[in-house]
Amino acid sequence: MNLGQMRDHVYFLADEQPGQVFSTDRVNRAINIAIAHVARSVPQNTESETITLAASQRSYPLTNPVIEGKDSVVDSVTNADGLRLVFKDEYTINDPTLEGTPNYWYPDGAGVGLYPVPDANSADDEYTVVYRKEHDELISDGSSPNLSLVAQDVACIYAVYLLKMKDDEHGSADRWRDMYETRLREIAGPATGVWKAY
Repeated sequence: MNLGQMRDHVYFLADEQPGQVFSTDRVNRAINIAIAHVARSVPQNTESETITLAASQRSYPLTNPVIEGKDSVVDSVTNADGLRLVFKDEYTINDPTLEGTPNYWYPDGAGVGLYPVPDANSADDEYTVVYRKEHDELISDGSSPNLSLVAQDVACIYAVYLLKMKDDEHGSADRWRDMYETRLREIAGPATGVWKAY
């Protein structure tokens, strides 16, 4: 769907006439907020990037990642053998200068950090980082989000929830939020892959 079709769908779901209760600009803003929200949660909106390790380099920047708080939203880091590294909270690293073959990853600003820090033996190894990509804001009616049709439908449901909350229709908004959360769980699902245990 494009922005115009998504807007029509939101009006239909909300059972409102276009432009009467919810202005076109307000619906467009709600749709863009909803797309950003859904894009952060669904694996269909991921970008895969290969990084080449360098000795003593602990952090690797990513291209246009979604940032939550101060860090990028990374789904997984996989080594050349196809094994996933284990997530580790950066603040639980006892010796941040320890060098070796990376076993753990952590979000680091607009990139990903590896622990232990790659040493000379692991330099030039290639790792694959899967992360959530920031979506482009929809401005014209013909522009379309980089989401599946199912995820676009979930974004429309979330947009109706946002509009109902703004209009203080809290009882109705709660039903839309429940519907949104249920549908999002259906499409997001658990992370898949082979995990490397240490």
